[in-house]
Formats: sequence, C-alpha cells, structure tokens
Amino acid sequence: MSQRNPSFLFSVVMPVYNTEAFLGESIQSVLGQTIGFEENIQLILVDDGSSDGSAALCRSFQEKYPGNIRFLQRENGGVSAARNDGLAVATGTWVNFLDSDDLWSADTFRQVRDFFEGEGRALNAISGRVVHFGRLNKAHILDHKFDGAADRDIVDLRTEYKRISFNLPAYFFRRAALAGRCFDPRLSYNEDAAFISEYFLDHPVYGLLKNAEYRYRMRADLSSASDRRRTEKHWYLSTPQNYYLHMIQTAKEKCGTIPKYTQYAIMFYLTMHLTAEEAGQTLTPAEMETFTDLLKQTLKHMDMDVIAAQKNGSLAGKLLAYDLKFGKDIIPEATWEDGCLYYEGALLMNLKSRFRNRMESEWTEGDDLILVGRSDLQLLGGDVRIFALDKRDPEIHYEGVFAEDPEEDQLAYTGEYILRGKRFVFTLPLKDGAGYRFFVTSRGETVRIQFEWDLETEEEEKGRKHYLLAKDYVISYKGRLLMLERPESKALKELKKSGKILRKVGRYRGKDRRIHG
Repeated sequence: MSQRNPSFLFSVVMPVYNTEAFLGESIQSVLGQTIGFEENIQLILVDDGSSDGSAALCRSFQEKYPGNIRFLQRENGGVSAARNDGLAVATGTWVNFLDSDDLWSADTFRQVRDFFEGEGRALNAISGRVVHFGRLNKAHILDHKFDGAADRDIVDLRTEYKRISFNLPAYFFRRAALAGRCFDPRLSYNEDAAFISEYFLDHPVYGLLKNAEYRYRMRADLSSASDRRRTEKHWYLSTPQNYYLHMIQTAKEKCGTIPKYTQYAIMFYLTMHLTAEEAGQTLTPAEMETFTDLLKQTLKHMDMDVIAAQKNGSLAGKLLAYDLKFGKDIIPEATWEDGCLYYEGALLMNLKSRFRNRMESEWTEGDDLILVGRSDLQLLGGDVRIFALDKRDPEIHYEGVFAEDPEEDQLAYTGEYILRGKRFVFTLPLKDGAGYRFFVTSRGETVRIQFEWDLETEEEEKGRKHYLLAKDYVISYKGRLLMLERPESKALKELKKSGKILRKVGRYRGKDRRIHG
C-alpha cells in the first residue's frame, strides 16, 4: 500500500455530484498524466451528497490509490462548499479544480510544472486552453486570448483586460496565493467567476498555456448546471447581487476603482442575463422588477468601451445594456463615422466588421449568383442601403435587398423585441473577371464593409478548401473582394483535383423559403 505523500506538486480538487456516467473518464485523465500520477499528484474527490453511484466509484479509486486520493463525503451543500472542503485538505504546491465530467489532456501537468518553474516562476496562476467536446466540438468563445500567443504566454490584465479567462477548472493556482480565500456558498452559479475575479484584484498577471487542453464536456442531455441556469431563480437574483454588485464593491475597496478586467468578467455573464427569454417563465412580476433593478445598478458601473468590447454578447444584448445604463434608446443620438457608431465619444460598435455581416447561403438563377446573409446594419434605421460594385465598372450598383426574417428576431429577458431579424439578398451577374466590393450607405456616409464567410481563409498554403464552384465559375473571397473567374477546362479540372473546392453552388431548391423571392 502506497504511503501518502505530503509534498505533492499538484492537488486536484474535484467536486462530485451525480456524475457517475462521466466521473471515471475524468479521474482517468488525471491518473494518466505524463508527469506521473503517484509521484506528483494528489486527487481530492468531494462527493456532495450524490444519489447515483458516484460515491461508490470515488471510493473504488481511493482504495486503489490510497496514497494519492482523498475521498470526502458531505451532505449536499453546493459546489462552492464542496470545493472549500477539498481546498482545506490540499497539500500540493499548485491547485486545480477539475469538474467531474471534464478532462485534461495527458501532458498538461508536465507543461504547467515547466512553465511555473521556468519563465512563469513569479506567477501565481496559469490557465490551459478550454475546448468543448460532446454535444458541441469547438473552441471556447473566449479563445481569442490565444490569438497570436506563444505556446507559453504571460498576460498582464491591467494592460490587456480582454484576455481574461474565467473558466475556473482550467486554472492551476499556487496554493500559497489562495490562503484565506474560499468560494462563496451563496452562489450556485458563477461562483467560479466570482472567485477568479476577486483573485485577480490581488494578482492581475497570469500565464496561458496554448497546448494544455481543458476539455469541457457539453452534455447531450443538457443536464449540467450551466445548461439549467436559465430556469433557476437563483441565477437571476443571487448572481447579480452576490457576484456583480459584491465584486464592484470589493474592487472599489481594494483598488479604489473598478478595473476593466473586473468589468469585462461581469459583463460576460451579464449579457447572458439580458437575453435570457426564460426569465418571464421563471420569475414572478415582483422578482422581475428586482432583477431589472439589479441589472441597472450593475450597468451604472460598467464603462461603455467594456460593454462594446464583449466578444460573446449579441448585438441585442449590447443594445439593451445601453438602454438600461442610460434609461433610453441611445442609437438615434449616436454618431455614424467611418462605419462605426459612437455615443458621447465612446465606440458602441463597428458595423463594417465582418463579425457584424455574414454570408450564409448562395445559389444560381440563370446567369446570376444569389447571395444571402444577415447583418446588424438594420439598427441604423430606415435609410440604410447596402450595395455591391464590380471593380471593373464601378458606375453600376447592384442593390442588396433587406427582407424580414422572424426566426432571427432577438428578444430581451422581458420578452420584448430588441431587434427584428433581417436578411439581405444580392443578385450578382456571373461574369468572368468580376470583382465585387460591398458597401453600406447611411446617415449620408458610405463605407466599405466585409463579411464573415467560410470562403475566407488565411491557410491556403495548408491546402484548405477555399473556393466555390458555380457552373464553371470559380468564386473566391479574400481581402473584402469577391472574385469570379472562368478558367479553361484543363485548369478547372486541376483545381477540382486539388481538393480546394469548398462546395458546388447549385440552383435554388426551396431549402430556405424565408429569404427567396
């Protein structure tokens, strides 16, 4: 029987509640670490009153690795209390809080050790990279913080506030830096973000490991806490009070102001509240009034540029945030300059960005190419005009037509409409050598815009597919320019063989009647 090691490099605190179906896989992702489990890792399993077979599974692993695994049981008290119990018995130099349905990539702990003992020796926290798997397989919505980053990167949130990460289980903390800290048991949701936000007030510099993957399970049955929160009163009433407003007050006391990284974290979650249509079915009228007041109190302390900078926030959520902050619709008073909307000198949004305009489908009709997409340009009002120009003959305008799209309507948490959905339709001639550029005119100004489109790629050298084929025309989109070329038959055959054709564009077959005609 192995003896308990009092000087582990790592302690992994895993709160467990009715996750029998995933628990074994999560534990195995720790046991299989390349750094060596028995020599370096303490695993603390805290069963929070599970009613399935989770406790028995925990016990079986503990019996197999008694020197490494601590097994604690408690009456159900929530994830915060379970984590606090586990942290209290952690002995490792560095602490991680792995959720019992998620996984670590096999070489993560070695990478973390090397970073902490190398250029990150002055750091108190390092985060891995969150990747979703299961129901959805994609990078986390805040993955942009890794854009252009080295494999190991050090972030100072005081100068790079938008690179904050608040997925707690993806972090490794120096245990000494957690002395005196605990998770707020009043919070059943966003307790992890509250913990991290308060931690960063004291330690605003942390490390990023690009190749250490925290694999966040998206459950097919939508049974996780994050999936259920929109129908829980606690999320609407406790989170704004005990996270948003509490953190605002704490930041003022510690820093004399509210750092932008603190605001950014709060706004990330608040934007989810703003468009939670389930609020009306979850809260009583009196509770809805309280919830609205809590949001207004919070938004009063949020800077305009922080609201505008939200990567995850829908346009509707941002508009509602502005409405609640100022008590009125500010868009009619906003100025429109070079494709951007400003209010009192602060940037509201960049409407020429590709993230505000997206091509979604295409087909051919006779000798024309039909392009359909969606855009946020409609918020500019009734005078907005979208059109295309062929670079060879800029005197001819090809007008885009806006059409109603009820499926794209965006609602507030109150159930009221914030934005009515609209799509645009372009009819462009199929011509060899045509190069179409796209523009919008509003409030007396014309600016060139770009689109988010799966045609656009910067990885051509890697053989990525990046062309459309319409009849015998090859279509590409690069640098805000839509190019049509009609190669000779030999060249076309070679292109088809290359595997770079993303898809063929056929005739309209009635698959999207909302925007046809």
